[in-house]
Amino acid sequence: MLDRFGNLIYRPKKLDPKEILRQGKARLEEENKGAISYTDPAYLHFDHGGAWDGQRLKGYFQREFLDATTVLIGIYCCGKGLPESECLDITNLFAWAKGTYPSTTRMHPVYKSLPVRNVINTHIGYELVRSGRIKPYPPRPASVNKTSGAVGSMAGRA
Repeated sequence: MLDRFGNLIYRPKKLDPKEILRQGKARLEEENKGAISYTDPAYLHFDHGGAWDGQRLKGYFQREFLDATTVLIGIYCCGKGLPESECLDITNLFAWAKGTYPSTTRMHPVYKSLPVRNVINTHIGYELVRSGRIKPYPPRPASVNKTSGAVGSMAGRA
């Protein structure tokens, strides 16, 4: 994955974009079958210290993974079929409630609780899916395809 300047975005090996996308698509399938809820438990995986919070997987902030989590949020939400603006509304609300940023951080003019880089990274995640550069793993067999939110152990580079 590349950032807005064309530099490599590093991510923890255990956070595989294809698996995150597969989980988003599985959630969409669940919702299409009538399992509609106004809160998606997978969003909590991206929360501070959550299973998909690439910045804090080891219990402390890791700057080298700063951009990875917001790209993965875009990948998950796009796979889930959520419009990008709704995904950004949700992340903006999370940031309003929990985000802390240095005073020098450039905030987005529309999503005022999000840094500009987070909005751009979320868009990158959407574009990786829309362009076909990231494709999900095949669905798991029904007996394994539970959306408990557990990320599979498959690792790979996008």
